[in-house]
Amino acid sequence: MAEHKTILAFGGHMDDPELGCGGTLLKAARNGHRVVCVIMAGRFHNFRSLDAHKPEELIACNNAIMKKYGFEPKRFLDFEYMEMQEDRAGKKLFSEIIQEVRPDVVFAHTRHDRWSDHAVCGRLVEHAAMFSHLYTNTTFHRPEIYFYETSFVQVYANRFRPDVFIDVSDVFDEVIEMMAPHDEILQAHRSPDGKAPVHAEVELRLPKACHLTLTQHGMVKFARCKVRAHEAGGDGFVEAFESMYPATGGERVLYDLVRQGPA
Repeated sequence: MAEHKTILAFGGHMDDPELGCGGTLLKAARNGHRVVCVIMAGRFHNFRSLDAHKPEELIACNNAIMKKYGFEPKRFLDFEYMEMQEDRAGKKLFSEIIQEVRPDVVFAHTRHDRWSDHAVCGRLVEHAAMFSHLYTNTTFHRPEIYFYETSFVQVYANRFRPDVFIDVSDVFDEVIEMMAPHDEILQAHRSPDGKAPVHAEVELRLPKACHLTLTQHGMVKFARCKVRAHEAGGDGFVEAFESMYPATGGERVLYDLVRQGPA
C-alpha cells in the first residue's frame, strides 16, 4: 500500500460529497487514506425542506454517516443556503482550509453547475487551490483537483466534460446505503410543505449479488453512475470527474488512492 494521503471534498450542502464522489471517497478510506468533507451551508434557517431549529441534530446525523464509513467528521461552514457568494472572504477561507488540511486530492462541484451554491463552491475551490499560498502567506501547495456532478438536470445542460472515470461497482451497494440517511434526515426534519420520500427496489448482481432500496438520492446516483459506466465502456457503476490539470509526470495520485490491493 502507498503512503497514506488525504482527500478533501467540498460540497455546497450536506449531501453533496456523497452524491458527487461518495464511491471514490469510500474506496480511498478503505485503503487507509484520510477523507475530509467540508460543507458550505452550515446554517439551515432558510432551507425550506428542513426544520431550522435542530442544526445540531442534523450535523450529528451527518457525522454518524462519516464515522460509519471511516471519514473524519464533516466541517460545516457559516454560509446560508442559496446565499453563497464568490468573494474575497470566501477565497481566503477556502485557502486557509486547503493550507491546514494539505490535501493530495481535492473534489468540488463543477464550476459550471446551474445551481448557484454549487457553482460558487466550485469556483472558490478552483481559485483557492491555485492561490492558497497568497491568501495565507504560506508555502505553495497544489493538490490534484477534480470537479464532480450532482444531478442530470444541472449537468447535461452545461459544460461539464468528464475525463477521469472511477469504477465504484465493488462498493456501490455501500454508496447507496451511505446516501439513504440523507433522505431520512430530510423526511424527519422537513418543513410542513415538504414532499414525501420516494423509494424503489432493485436487484443487482454486479459485481456481487445485492438488494438495494433506492431513495431519491439513490435513484439519481444509480442512473448517473450507469450512464457514466456506459460512456467509459463498462457495465458496472462509474463516477465521473473533470480534472483541473492534465496528468503530467506519471500517473494521477487519485488512481493510486482508489487502487485495490497492494500498490
